[in-house]
Amino acid sequence: MEQRNRGNKKSKFVTNIGYIFIGFFGYSTTSALVQSIIFLFKPPIELLRMISPATNIDITAFMPPAFIYIMEHIHLFLSVSFVFSLISLIASFAFLKRRNWARIFFVVFMIGTIGFSVTGFLFHDALMVEIPVDENLQEIVASMNKLINISLIAMVVIIVLFHTWLVYKLLSKSVSVEFASE
Repeated sequence: MEQRNRGNKKSKFVTNIGYIFIGFFGYSTTSALVQSIIFLFKPPIELLRMISPATNIDITAFMPPAFIYIMEHIHLFLSVSFVFSLISLIASFAFLKRRNWARIFFVVFMIGTIGFSVTGFLFHDALMVEIPVDENLQEIVASMNKLINISLIAMVVIIVLFHTWLVYKLLSKSVSVEFASE
């Protein structure tokens, strides 16, 4: 195993991407763990429902059912997030050590991110709720919705382009050679 990269020069691209992955997934693992601990004591949906009596407004009435479902099952979502982040963090260290399985993991991850982003954009209206608005504000709300849609389109385009480029680079011959076992 020590001879794996003896003849191969380690590129800065793979090293830098590896460190970025470690930083990103180290943060997301820690974040998911901390949020899980915080929400053990009081799930966010309970906090929202505690506010309702004090204001005489049912805050959850303005929330889409999908959002309420997520808030009611936040421990499940955070547990999945923690496990996936931890697996990705382990894969990040393996990527830095030029393990081929980690390269393939991140190629699949990037392709999944592209699919998730496009799907999320296509179905983002399902998470939106029509909130009754005063007639004077309807034009402003319509403008805000257009701005949100333009921002989402720009974000999805950037995500798709960047992740496609990363997949292309990770599958390129120059990078593949670094991960080849002898």
